[in-house]
Amino acid sequence: MADEQTAGQRDKTLNFTDLPLIEVALKRVPKVHFPISLPFVLELKNRLPARFDQMLDLDAAEQPPGALTPVAYAFHVTNGCRLLDSNLGLTVTLQPDLLIVRWAMADDRPYPRFGALRKAANEVIEVIEQISLQPFEAALVNMAYANRVDATVREGRPQPSPWPLSDAWTPDGVREEGQAFESQSVLRGADQIDRRVLVQYRPETADAKPWYLLLTIAGRPVADGESLETAENDVHGALIEWFPRLLSQEAREVYGLKP
Repeated sequence: MADEQTAGQRDKTLNFTDLPLIEVALKRVPKVHFPISLPFVLELKNRLPARFDQMLDLDAAEQPPGALTPVAYAFHVTNGCRLLDSNLGLTVTLQPDLLIVRWAMADDRPYPRFGALRKAANEVIEVIEQISLQPFEAALVNMAYANRVDATVREGRPQPSPWPLSDAWTPDGVREEGQAFESQSVLRGADQIDRRVLVQYRPETADAKPWYLLLTIAGRPVADGESLETAENDVHGALIEWFPRLLSQEAREVYGLKP
């Protein structure tokens, strides 16, 4: 029964016909920072020749989620790398204090789903442990989904179209005011999973029309003795369960949420 429940959590998914998904990120924060050097990243690439077709420098360090102490980065030192899977459109970013698997919309390449992100992370960590002889024990797992919501400008007032949030998650007076806005809600459920939903206006630029970012994030610590898979299943499942409740009926219909 336990195996059946785990499989059920792993297979949870949502199906839309026209969801404006632009980015998904799976993050694992290690309990202990692991050293990264130029020989380390070269050996990492050598041991994954068929999995990733490109290796790039770490262009910028990301702040790990949670309260653990981040690494102090030094200039002119190899602090990490990015491994690219061009076939699936995945990038694995490796820092001493964080591993990120990210899919970003490009070239009409479809989102390969949660299982593909987790598989990429697992394959990189397996090689990390072979090279460093130090286990990668996750202290925290985090997952985020970003959607691009079109904006309709009427009389200089940009409003998201469709309106993304249900009445329960729309702050009082925001819709009636008609101005560009930013809304954020943060909560921790009885399951001890932290959740955040952000709707943020992105002004028009020279090459893009104004739009709204709809961002949903969930994460929690990995308990002592708990498997990483269980924690990630819980976080992913929480987002899958929460997202439809966040959406307005209008957004559900426009984005084609299937029962």
